[in-house]
Amino acid sequence: MTLVVVLSYVVLAAALVVFAATMIILVEVVASRRAMAKTDDNQVTVQEPLPRFAVLIPAHDEALGIAATLNNLRPQAGAEGRIVVVADNCSDETARIASQAGAEVVVRTDATRRGKGYALDFGVRYLAADPPEVVVIVDADCALEPGSLATIVSLSAQTGRPVQARYDFERPPRMTGMAFATFAARLKNYLRPLGLKQLGFPCALLGTGMAFPWRVIAHANLASGEIVEDMVLGLELARNGTPAIYCPQALVRSYFPASVEGQSSQRARWETGHLRTIVDRLPAMFWQALRQGNLPAIALILDTAVPPLALLAILIAGIGAVALGLALLGGPPAALIISLAAALVFTGSALLAWMMVGRDVLSLQQLLMAPGYVLAKLALYARVMIGKRVPWIRSKREE
Repeated sequence: MTLVVVLSYVVLAAALVVFAATMIILVEVVASRRAMAKTDDNQVTVQEPLPRFAVLIPAHDEALGIAATLNNLRPQAGAEGRIVVVADNCSDETARIASQAGAEVVVRTDATRRGKGYALDFGVRYLAADPPEVVVIVDADCALEPGSLATIVSLSAQTGRPVQARYDFERPPRMTGMAFATFAARLKNYLRPLGLKQLGFPCALLGTGMAFPWRVIAHANLASGEIVEDMVLGLELARNGTPAIYCPQALVRSYFPASVEGQSSQRARWETGHLRTIVDRLPAMFWQALRQGNLPAIALILDTAVPPLALLAILIAGIGAVALGLALLGGPPAALIISLAAALVFTGSALLAWMMVGRDVLSLQQLLMAPGYVLAKLALYARVMIGKRVPWIRSKREE
């Protein structure tokens, strides 16, 4: 067997992996289209009165926006809900502003154990003195649509499972650009979880707009130090038999950072954390779920195994180019055929998703410029490949 043939089979294996990733996206998008077309079975019965619940807000230097978040939540929380802000390693007036806005405030200071997961763990341990029935986690820069808080609290209490609201990102007012990022967020945070729900599978946790029964959150491993602590938590809960339910009827909104620096740090944190999770955690989790026959966990692991869209596009193009070169040298054409199939499935999925949720933010002309957006991510992925870790830092949101 020649070297060209051996390399062709290696590339074929890589092509099959990326083809599987594109098929996962296609199945989820097609399923989400069916879910969007349904007119029934889309209501959640809200309990009256609501069970006792607490809204937990981890906040690190959020003085500029914490008051707006609390003003949004206070009317929805009513008399049944507590609002607790964890002022985590703050160097600004977050704690004072949150207290003046009517929240319970607990201050955490730890220069070595820094990150959202540690703040959440601190807040849950604070609540343990008088535990609620349901804990809702909301980021300090988010707003819930009216009725959304009651919806996820009720659904979590009724099912005994975590609940994830739909999470939308928007461009800051007067800001141009971010069209690709907005579309990609809708695909990841709306269409794909909706498709999983339509197929009867759980969804990933997205970091905000999440409701947990007390018995689940009280025993969760929150202080993990993970960059994407929400993603890891969702996987662990699915593995342990309490996977999250997606609730598109509830909506939480946030803005992308307005500064270029903030956008870059946010993307680096998300995508680096995602890739580290794929490499470090998913293989062991997958084999364990497979041995247990835990189908919800398997589905969620496969969904998480799909890399960020830009990286997937780079992999498809790179593997296809190598496969073409090997085929021209006389190698078997199977790798090239599978690579072309992956490219077609990926393109078709992106076009279908764009037709469903992208046309208001991304013109067809902009969509055709996607290769430029993909190439701009090469530096980030190169840093990940050489092992450079991205620490947890707050994304700079102000100009």
